[in-house]
Amino acid sequence: MSTVPAPRPIAKIAHLMPHLNPYYPRMFQQARSSVEDGFEVVVIAPHDRDEEREGVRVLGVPHYRSRLERVTRTNWLCLKRALAERPDIYYLHTPDQIPWGLLLRLIGRKVAYDVLEDYKGAAMVRTWLPDWARTLTVGLINAANFVARKAFVTVIAERYYARDFPEAIQVLNYAREEDYVEISAIARDPASLDRIRLIYAGSITDTRGGRHHARLLPHLPENALLRLIGQCPLGDVRAELEAIAARDPRLDLVIRVDWVPRDDIIAAYREPYTAGLAIFPDTVHYREKELTKLFEYMAAGLPVVASNFPVWRELIEDNEVGLCVDPEDPAAAVAAIRWLSDNPEVARRMGTRGRELVRERFNWASQARALNDLYRRMLDRTPIGAGATPA
Repeated sequence: MSTVPAPRPIAKIAHLMPHLNPYYPRMFQQARSSVEDGFEVVVIAPHDRDEEREGVRVLGVPHYRSRLERVTRTNWLCLKRALAERPDIYYLHTPDQIPWGLLLRLIGRKVAYDVLEDYKGAAMVRTWLPDWARTLTVGLINAANFVARKAFVTVIAERYYARDFPEAIQVLNYAREEDYVEISAIARDPASLDRIRLIYAGSITDTRGGRHHARLLPHLPENALLRLIGQCPLGDVRAELEAIAARDPRLDLVIRVDWVPRDDIIAAYREPYTAGLAIFPDTVHYREKELTKLFEYMAAGLPVVASNFPVWRELIEDNEVGLCVDPEDPAAAVAAIRWLSDNPEVARRMGTRGRELVRERFNWASQARALNDLYRRMLDRTPIGAGATPA
């Protein structure tokens, strides 16, 4: 009995990720979607073994704790394994990979560079860096961005990154609709709530609202619940939150130094809430981001209460999925939360509308098409972006 041979892959893509877990959501989502579209994909990253998951081959390299070792040894080991795979396109993810990418270009390889963070904005909020070091870091990042624009095909994860990468292809940080199946199925009935219940799920740091969410407590009713669940590194913010939780039972901390398992996050979402919170202080790093957390709240059917940054206000209030508040005015924020609690039918409509938008617009399908179309154009050497030439 003859068997039909498997179709030949369109091309091989190698993701080189010296600093990231091979299953980092954005990158693995890209890899998985390309496999589904007919590409062969290998992900090369710190991992204790080689394995295959959902059609994506993961090639492990040693994990080094020192950043210097990751920049040098891990980068080299990733490049070495990638070269042995002879991919058609090398896909890079961090600025320290740019010199290695230049080496690949010098030997005639095709290289794409994914700008997944606002590295300049991040540098400006690193309080442990002295002013002169922040200025120097921003200058170095500007130089790296210039080189990347000239040498590689570039991809951006946020719309506003186009200011530094005007010819880049947008592949935005939307999740696959399938990734929201469990939380999208949770029944919501705001009218059944007998008290205000709030959730923040995500990394808990100062710039991601750790202290700002805790400042809501003096203005909340005595029977309210404020749940913060996520990764919270050791440090001042964690110590302050743990001290508050020890004396105020309204603050429920579900935190770990490393990542909280996804099953625990989903279990938390299954409980009833008045709103999902994202009350972040105003920083250049988050001011213009389309925060992934906002889409998760929408998929979970929760009204969103978030900082009143213009980009967030356009996403939340213009789409009628929640309310935006001054992050420096906790009393006003709680007034908005109380209004949602007092108007459960409006809250229900906001939650329903959020789910509709995630299903119809804010999902990964359109972004996967943009990414895989980019690969095809790189292979065909057809124009990319605003007049850019494929590498």
